[in-house]
Amino acid sequence: MRVIIFLLMIIMIIAKPAFTQAPSKTEIQAKMSQAFNSVNDKVIELEKRLAEAKKNKEDPDTIKSLEDEIILMKKQLTMMKGVNSGISNMSEKTIKQATENENLVVPKKDLARINSLSKKILTEAELTLFIKNVQAGVEKLIPAVERTEALNIYNETKAKYKTTAIVANAASSCWMLGHWEKALFIMGKSCTDDITDADNLNNYAAFLIMTGGEQAALPIIEYLNSKYPDNSTILNNMGQAWFGLGDMDNARKYLKMATDLYSNHSMANSTLSDISAANNDAATAISELKASLKETYDPEKEQRLRKLGYEIKFEDMPRLNYPMKDDPFGLIPLIKSWNPEKIQSSIDDGQSAVALQAYVKGVQTFGKELEDESTELDKKLKQRGNKLAVDSSYRRQFLDPYNCPAYLLASRSFQLYCFEKSGVCFKKFKQMSPFMTGLFMPLQNPLDMDMWSVTEIVKWCDEMWFEEVLKPISKLTEAMSKITPTTENCTDYDKKIDIYLAKRKEIYAKGVQTIQGEFIGNSNKLTEYIKMKLYGSLDDPPIFMNDYSSALISDIEARIDRRQKRNKDYELVLSLIAKSQEFQNQFTSACQKQLSTPEAPDDILAPLKVKEVECEYIKRVTVSDDYVFELQCNTIKEKINPKLKKKNPDVNRGSTNTSKRKNSSRGPVQSHKGPNISLEEIDVIDETRIKGPLTSENQDISQFSLEYNKWGNFVGFNFQLSEDGSTLKDPDSIESGVDSRWSWNAIASPKKGYMYKLLMK
Repeated sequence: MRVIIFLLMIIMIIAKPAFTQAPSKTEIQAKMSQAFNSVNDKVIELEKRLAEAKKNKEDPDTIKSLEDEIILMKKQLTMMKGVNSGISNMSEKTIKQATENENLVVPKKDLARINSLSKKILTEAELTLFIKNVQAGVEKLIPAVERTEALNIYNETKAKYKTTAIVANAASSCWMLGHWEKALFIMGKSCTDDITDADNLNNYAAFLIMTGGEQAALPIIEYLNSKYPDNSTILNNMGQAWFGLGDMDNARKYLKMATDLYSNHSMANSTLSDISAANNDAATAISELKASLKETYDPEKEQRLRKLGYEIKFEDMPRLNYPMKDDPFGLIPLIKSWNPEKIQSSIDDGQSAVALQAYVKGVQTFGKELEDESTELDKKLKQRGNKLAVDSSYRRQFLDPYNCPAYLLASRSFQLYCFEKSGVCFKKFKQMSPFMTGLFMPLQNPLDMDMWSVTEIVKWCDEMWFEEVLKPISKLTEAMSKITPTTENCTDYDKKIDIYLAKRKEIYAKGVQTIQGEFIGNSNKLTEYIKMKLYGSLDDPPIFMNDYSSALISDIEARIDRRQKRNKDYELVLSLIAKSQEFQNQFTSACQKQLSTPEAPDDILAPLKVKEVECEYIKRVTVSDDYVFELQCNTIKEKINPKLKKKNPDVNRGSTNTSKRKNSSRGPVQSHKGPNISLEEIDVIDETRIKGPLTSENQDISQFSLEYNKWGNFVGFNFQLSEDGSTLKDPDSIESGVDSRWSWNAIASPKKGYMYKLLMK
């Protein structure tokens, strides 16, 4: 956590909003000095606190935690000294160039490259020659070692699969791994092998745009646009190309056409926001970037919105579109175990009273077991936190698998939801703040949205309990106490008690049934909440990688965080149903001195068992023989050819729509203005027909999309779910093979890329 804070400080020192002047060397050093002094003061404060802890012989864990934090912060001071020393040795000119380049929002208009463009749309024959010339230029600009390795991949893949489509997918895998030189080489070769494959043409153009070769990409994109009008992927790539060339009028024109087809197009809206920001139109920039965020959450987008003066809200986040079966924690069987009939209805009905006593005792025992387990889990979480703070190798092993869309989206959405609901996600029911209590008036639905926290629904049910059970029974008790019997004999007294018990049971049963109906009726909202908690949790990594395919929380040692979250929700529900203990006392006859006590039924505690939550989502994507990645719930693991180690990105990676080839539509993908090709028609369409690039708004059942941020991390992974949201809409698409279709959306950069000299006259 402290390391993250340190990095944020550096970013705050260097980064400036788009509308401000770049900081000078003196200003940067002054802020560095302030940051250093602030951390140093904190170290002094912690050292004093540590001395007091040792003197007072406080808990060893507390002392160890303080020592670890001091060590970490002293390391930060050393790092800051190094950064400051590096800045001291840099010239004012170097710093100015670096900061100006960092703050560049839109590129300057490049008239030389714009004037080099063809004035007409190329024919297929002309396009073939053009791509051969582009490929020759690309081969000259990339290093010889990259050409050799790319050619080997191309030849090996082509010899093994003998299809251009799979060879092109090898280029996509290189692109995803950061090997942009190989990706350009292989995709260019694929285009020259088959000029009719629209996916390959589009993807080659997208790769050229993201490496600075916009002038080489535009003729290809214009050719595709003439054949496939109203295709948002093509229009986005055309707009991104014009943006890279510095022509903001054309860039906005085509990007707006893309967003007209798909309002939340992530790449198009992101670049439109940059254009608006450069024009000092913050309001429009915010609106466009919010639309991009609504499609795909990315911490970088959130930071950009913050610089524009906007703090995101829960409602701005995309829906957590990941599978989860209804009631994953098994809270419904738990609430159903609260039997409204198990309450004494007459003096002779002693069996019901004893059954309720046994049930209440079971609830209390179960609650104590959960509490004890949670105490142990808290200790493990603390130990894990300490280890994360001081052990960098463990930190990487632990955090890397969570650098995936499911975790990023769920974790941030959960934080925003909890913050906006006054922290109800983190507080136990009995500790709710007066503000939270004041939100709910009696018998007034607490929230009108698609998600309820367990705390909220328990609070709502508690209000119903008070209004529909406690108040009516209190009035009944008061009324019965005013009835004066005609005689003082025990028989009359027993009759009076029987009347009271019968009416009390009626009120009690109605109240319990109402609460159960409300709880069960909103199970889908509870599932959304629990799903967000599960996908947003950090579990301890298993000892063996194969353990990832086992149950998520069945092993306490390996699944701490999820189990603790589930236990807290169980405790909340138990606090609700434990209210029945107020009615567990057995009423006996005034005419009999002693009654035999009935035995409780054996199955009374059957529902009070822990439900384990298994992984509801596993998707394996084989991009090529060199790259396979697998998303398992909220973590991701990758299998990469050692010869193609993952590289830090030095170009943007964009986003892609991908689909199983056997399910994807043949021919141009239709716009929203006309009907899509039906699945029945697909089977009879000629396989050799050209396929238009996939688009985000028109999906076949196996289609999903991925998006990268500029750091090369997955930030978006969206696909279609079944009607109940429990699995993928196309079960066969769990495994995506090397023959899948890939259609890339480019995201342009304001900085000149490696290929900006390509085809210059």
